[in-house]
Amino acid sequence: MFDVVLHTNLGMFAPNYQQLAGTDPPVTDRVQAVSGLYIERLDLELAKAIMDTCEPKTLGVMAPVRQFAHMYGYVRELPPQTSVIGWDEDHRLSRLVAISRLIHPTSVAFRYAARVRQNNDSLSILPAEIHGLSIDTFLSPSHKRDWLTKKEAELAVEVDANSEPLTQPSFPRRVSRALWYFDYAQKTYYADLRWTLIATALEALIHTGTRGSTKHFTYRVPALATDVGAVALTPDECEAAYDYRSRLSHGDGFLSDMPAADIALYDKLEETLRRAILKAFREPDFTQIFLTDVSIAARWKA
Repeated sequence: MFDVVLHTNLGMFAPNYQQLAGTDPPVTDRVQAVSGLYIERLDLELAKAIMDTCEPKTLGVMAPVRQFAHMYGYVRELPPQTSVIGWDEDHRLSRLVAISRLIHPTSVAFRYAARVRQNNDSLSILPAEIHGLSIDTFLSPSHKRDWLTKKEAELAVEVDANSEPLTQPSFPRRVSRALWYFDYAQKTYYADLRWTLIATALEALIHTGTRGSTKHFTYRVPALATDVGAVALTPDECEAAYDYRSRLSHGDGFLSDMPAADIALYDKLEETLRRAILKAFREPDFTQIFLTDVSIAARWKA
């Protein structure tokens, strides 16, 4: 018995796939984690059966022919006596998926998520049937490689294992909120909403007090980017980004017309956020900064 989330091989259809895969091949062999979790490429027939079961059914018309398969899966083994109902009730598998996006963003999502019972002569598959939240994940158009390498999968399970015992208040609520906003943003297609979510997540990390929001964002986000090794951001860029955030929150929008320069700025913000959350999970000294307003203001002046 196991819960599973499949990541598809749609990334193989990218124009430069051969070059990308030659340099950074996708994970195939099992990368073991804690709590019965692992990442690996599944048996192809089993993966096909899971995907077939998770897709909408048709009546009276031929079902569309799927043009892709799975690349690898996130799996959590369960005790044999576990009910077939109740996919990932404690969110343990979902957390590994979310943490893997901090290592390297991919389009892994919950469209092909299920609980599987398999033995020598039978196979039962029950889709996760997630409601109320997008079951798809979206990447920036500038993002090129849509898979984890073995090294990235190993880092994902390491960070996941280290995060398992973390609890609040010793682990900052700011970081937990930032991760929630980041993960929610990945399930959001429109830049209008996504920009606001990423900016809010960054504010969760660096804003202090009740005033000076623009100033905090303008000067602390570039310093944070430097601290976490992200692509450099300037105060002018961050001031413009915060202005976008405010205008988008008040109903202005890109919709289908987002200039390339703004996409590049969005990518910088998301990378800074992603690296900051990841560093907070990996480095206790860095984590402690987010416990109080005083320590944040001392680290990043505004």
